[in-house]
Amino acid sequence: MHFYATAIIIKLIGAVNGYIAPHCTGIPVDRASAPWHTYRHTSRSHTVRGPAVCSHILPLRVSDGHDRTEDDYLATAANAGALESGDSNPEALGVDTCPSLTIDDGHTDKGTGKESHPCVEDGDSMEFARDSTSEKGGGAGNLKISRRLWKLLMALLIYRAKHGDYVVDPTFKFTEADEPRLKGFCLGAELDSLLESIKLHDTDIRLYNKIMADPERYKREFSTQDIVEAPRLLWLIGFPTATYLKARDKWRQDMLRTKNMYRRLKNAGIRKEIGSFRKDFKEDTEGDPARLDQIKKVLIEFIIDHHDYERAKMSFNKIQKLPSPSNRARVRPGLLKGIVTTLVEIKQSKNSSILTKKPTRDEIEGGHHYAFYHWSFEDVINCMVLFNDMYMDYNRELLIDSEKHGTPFTPITFNTLKPEWRVPSEDPWPENLWGLPLGAWLEKFRNGDIDAKQHWLRRDILDYLQFDWGDGLKYLTFTWDKLVLGLLWYINIRGFPIMDMAPQLVVSNAELVAKWGKPEEIQGLKLGHLFYSALDQIQVLRKYYPQRYEFMREMGIDHISTEDLDLGYRPQPHHKLESLSHHAEVSKDGRYLRD
Repeated sequence: MHFYATAIIIKLIGAVNGYIAPHCTGIPVDRASAPWHTYRHTSRSHTVRGPAVCSHILPLRVSDGHDRTEDDYLATAANAGALESGDSNPEALGVDTCPSLTIDDGHTDKGTGKESHPCVEDGDSMEFARDSTSEKGGGAGNLKISRRLWKLLMALLIYRAKHGDYVVDPTFKFTEADEPRLKGFCLGAELDSLLESIKLHDTDIRLYNKIMADPERYKREFSTQDIVEAPRLLWLIGFPTATYLKARDKWRQDMLRTKNMYRRLKNAGIRKEIGSFRKDFKEDTEGDPARLDQIKKVLIEFIIDHHDYERAKMSFNKIQKLPSPSNRARVRPGLLKGIVTTLVEIKQSKNSSILTKKPTRDEIEGGHHYAFYHWSFEDVINCMVLFNDMYMDYNRELLIDSEKHGTPFTPITFNTLKPEWRVPSEDPWPENLWGLPLGAWLEKFRNGDIDAKQHWLRRDILDYLQFDWGDGLKYLTFTWDKLVLGLLWYINIRGFPIMDMAPQLVVSNAELVAKWGKPEEIQGLKLGHLFYSALDQIQVLRKYYPQRYEFMREMGIDHISTEDLDLGYRPQPHHKLESLSHHAEVSKDGRYLRD
């Protein structure tokens, strides 16, 4: 079989040399190791000047359409002394009787003029044999390859003759200047397709057979016979397969980085500026101060645009669009005091369990939490009631329309606000409430980031206002902001990572803050209690707060296995307390308070 593969290469070399100089080509087997060797050409024939052919290997010949008769060939070979045996039998000389080999695109049949499919089919193959006597039974040992593979091998040799190597760019395509008869032939794409098919055939034969079983895919892929014979043929022409694959993988990585950079520039919206800058760049101006200023300007614009793009993706920078307020309401003076007075009356007459003083998180966890920035809990209550008052008439019309047509009643109240909503900095809102992140704080009430659900006073006030606490699945029983400041203080003062922590650890009142926070936020903080409270709810952090969970792991807290987290967590909704104000009128769905 090795001799048959060698015969194919010899025919291929002959065809290539025939196209470089359109004459008949006769190449002995012992010269096959140098396919780019320059031979001496004559006016109508090609004669090989070299060592005599071995006695056991007969010379092969490839016809390219410019051949003379067999008698002329025999006479020329005899005069040159290339044949030692002197046998004039064409079969003994290995003369090929197959049709002439030409470079075509596979779309037109040379004999009939009919169009054929460019892909490989059963009838579109070429058979090669050493001679008619080497194999018994009709040439069972002959080699068959497709015209597509034949064309690819010829294109590789022509590329080697033109460029001096086999370093084929994955996007290379023949042009008129390279080879007129190969114009438009995508050598890089065809070579990639062949090598990928060979790799798949060698690594996963089942997947390869499944792909080849698809008729549509079969028409686009190389035949199985090509895949089996191609590695040997590429080796015989000296193609560096390993080097080419390594260079191709590096090229793909570079292209991927280029595409990612292009995508970032496109998102930033400065592709035009970058392109014009690169287009106008000249070597003699790279030290020009004006050019450097232009570079700085473009880079600064890119950084600003990228910052704005990333900032726009953050949840707290999104905007919740609501209808215009239907009422021009005002802040009720003494609102919080009036609510507490009403709750005291309810406690004395109806429900003695409310307003029962209990320890708050500030007492349990220590330290101090600036939950409302420069605002206060009273400002939050005023803002909630003011928001409902502004949409009073709007919700009344919705209620009338809902009862008239039987449609669901979905009023606009503070319970419908999303975390990104904040008080607009315009009328009719009071100036002291401009920018107040009401939506974010209401969400923190539900999730436990602000002490409200288990606070003895805030809980009763919010229940009186019909605040919706949600299902409680994401509720945390500790203050996350305090834990973050405490852990940052610990790794800066005690060291990183956190290997062990005593449950009784309390930050001394004489300790200094570590880069973040204020002294009153750190001093007196019961960090051990906070730390183990977080470990008790590590499943909640992993399921609903993945970023917080990763923060805990980066602190060195990774001794809890993932299997225990998955198997030990069962989410359970929190118990909802009944409404405290029985005299308040509520809509049918129980979500809207009317007074």
